[in-house]
Amino acid sequence: MAKVVVVGLGYIGLPTAAMLALSGNDVVGVDIQPKVLEALRSGNIPVREKDLTAIVREATRSGRLQVADCPEIADYFVICVPTPKIGQKADLAAVEAASRSIASSGDINESGQADPRELGADGRA
Repeated sequence: MAKVVVVGLGYIGLPTAAMLALSGNDVVGVDIQPKVLEALRSGNIPVREKDLTAIVREATRSGRLQVADCPEIADYFVICVPTPKIGQKADLAAVEAASRSIASSGDINESGQADPRELGADGRA
């Protein structure tokens, strides 16, 4: 299977990371909030959702879900960060910060896919 980095372990990112891990992928869940990482490492789930605690614990016990404070090289990246509205527009500061942290992790993978720092605005090399 693939190595996947999920940036943002809130109510979207955490279930996504857990299910990707339970599907056989090696997943690194990334969050910048130390309290979130500490809670997950100690087996506490900071997101309240039916059955999520059991799912995350199973994914963690499988060894396929790990948590970290910065991204690492992977085959795929999933960004799950807040985009609050400012007036009629979304605040994309968190998406931009997540993208920069992914770019600083190095090449996306060893299969020859483009380094994200070399991608144009349309996502193409």
